[in-house]
Amino acid sequence: MTPYDHYVAAGGSNYNVYLFDRKGEFSWMHNPGYWVSSVSLTTSGSHLAAGSFDDKIYLFNLTGTKLWDYQVKDDVYVVEISSDSSFIAAGSWDDNLYVLNMDGEELGNYNCGGNINSLDVSRDSSTIAVGSDAGAVYLFERNSTAFALLLGDESFLPKESTR
Repeated sequence: MTPYDHYVAAGGSNYNVYLFDRKGEFSWMHNPGYWVSSVSLTTSGSHLAAGSFDDKIYLFNLTGTKLWDYQVKDDVYVVEISSDSSFIAAGSWDDNLYVLNMDGEELGNYNCGGNINSLDVSRDSSTIAVGSDAGAVYLFERNSTAFALLLGDESFLPKESTR
């Protein structure tokens, strides 16, 4: 959903990506051919990113035209477009975080040691937080050219007690 509810995007196990306007009226639909696991809109609603279990990240424009798709090695479980619309972060079950620019070019690819089930981009687009089923949380901080790993171990987890 965009700020001020101008557009709402949805996807699901019926293999479709949808865009609706603020009145709930259907704008467009695209069928990538497999389960759509995650969608994200730019703050203006001009672009929609989708992750799919066909191992691809997609970018569509406001009219529903597919601009590009990017192939990864396994299911794409989560996608998010940064609030400044400068990049798309995507987590895959190939254990990698993919960071792509809006032209579909890879800015970075980071192994997180397990399937990526969640991620979040900070409001100022400077940090990406990633959770993987390896039991770790990763924080990637952006500088002018790339993201760098800030935290990526299990030190924040409570120690298991033995009885």
